[in-house]
Amino acid sequence: QESTCWLRPPPAAELSEIIQVGLVRLDAKGLTLGDKRLWWVKPARSAVSGFCTRLTEITQADVDREGHSLEEVCAEILREVSVGGEAPWMSYGDYDRRMFERNCRDLSIRYPFSGRHTNIKTFVAAAMGWGAEVGLGVALERLGFNFEGRKHRADDDAWNVARVVTELFRRCRAKDRIVG
Repeated sequence: QESTCWLRPPPAAELSEIIQVGLVRLDAKGLTLGDKRLWWVKPARSAVSGFCTRLTEITQADVDREGHSLEEVCAEILREVSVGGEAPWMSYGDYDRRMFERNCRDLSIRYPFSGRHTNIKTFVAAAMGWGAEVGLGVALERLGFNFEGRKHRADDDAWNVARVVTELFRRCRAKDRIVG
């Protein structure tokens, strides 16, 4: 996901809020990736700063034109990917999980994801024996991939995280570490 952001502390009364949510379905058994999905979110309490636009290429006009409320997006996520009433999920690091939890709590919105979040950043570093967590770009390079798409675009980030996961599963299966 992408969020409103500032180079310095946010202006008075503004908080970092989700502005894009990206999702890629992953068939872990078949190690195949589904289509990328992108939702635009119109922030309720903040605006897209110039710094945020330079970093993400997302403008306030984009979220005004394309955005839906976080509540609508969370409800759609539940409809599309829920398993037993919750959506299982993983992300690269804990930032996305914490941002979703905080934004949902602050706006009294049902959190759409399972409480069983998988932090791929930690998982891949441990599984590959890297000794320390690395950024997504470095992880992709170490696994022999280039970043596909635009950085700081939620659907492209999700796609690349899913590529890391499938490659990790492939390597583990090749070493008989995962049965499947």
